[in-house]
Amino acid sequence: MAVARRALDLAHRQKERGNEAWVLRLLGEIAAHADPPDSESAEGHYTQALARANDLGMRSLAAHCHLGLGKLFHRTDDRAKAAEHLTIAAVMYRHAPRHPASKLKFLPHRVLLPSKVFTDEWSSRITGLCRIRTPPRLLHETEQ
Repeated sequence: MAVARRALDLAHRQKERGNEAWVLRLLGEIAAHADPPDSESAEGHYTQALARANDLGMRSLAAHCHLGLGKLFHRTDDRAKAAEHLTIAAVMYRHAPRHPASKLKFLPHRVLLPSKVFTDEWSSRITGLCRIRTPPRLLHETEQ
C-alpha cells in the first residue's frame, strides 16, 4: 500500500494524470481485497480513477473501474449498484477493440439486472460510455 501511495504522489507531482488514474484504481483494488475489505476507501479510489479515466478518454481503465465497483458492490450486497456497474463494464468490454473475454468471467451470474437497465436512458448512457473519444490534446494537434 505504501508503494502505491508513493507512486500516486509521484504521478501527481509529475502531472501524469493517466498514471495517476491507474494508481488510483490499484489503490481501489488493494482496499477492496484487504482483509477485512475497506469498502469506503475502495469505492473512493475507484470513483476517482473512473472520473480521471473519463476525462482522459481512457476507456479500458474506465471499464476496469466499473468492474471493480461492480464486484465491490456485489460483495457488500448492494445489488442495484452492482448491476449498474457490472452491466456498464460488460458493455464496455464487449465494445473494446480487443475484446478481453476473460474479464467477463468475473461478472457474477447471480446478479439480476433491474428492468431500468434496459430503458432508453440506460441504453444511451451505456452507448455514450463506449464511444471512441479523442483526447483534447489530439484534437488540437489535428486542427493545425
